Amino acid sequence: MKKLFWLCACLLALLVNPVTCSAQSPDIVVVRIADAGGKVRCAITGAKGRSEVVEFDSGASEKSLTAAGQGYYNVFDKLYQEGYSLQSTFTGQGIIGSNVYTSLITLLFVKNPKP
Repeated sequence: MKKLFWLCACLLALLVNPVTCSAQSPDIVVVRIADAGGKVRCAITGAKGRSEVVEFDSGASEKSLTAAGQGYYNVFDKLYQEGYSLQSTFTGQGIIGSNVYTSLITLLFVKNPKP
């Protein structure tokens, strides 16, 4: 009888105060990278009106490769410092304006909500 009483009490407690679970959507940043004509352009967009374009040199010389590497490092380091992690990538080719872009890369960064 005692066990039945405790079982009913526990069920009643769960019924009166159910555990609620709320899931928030993650914060997402999309980075589009276009590389052509000796320049790299990174368009960074995200929630709350975030929008910026970062441009830096590209090319095949040692100086240009170093500059491009530093440019990429600056963009990605900033996102990692803000708590974002790389979730997905996809590539393509295309023409934008009068410039022929040999590669278009899209990176999806996600910051998971805090529990």
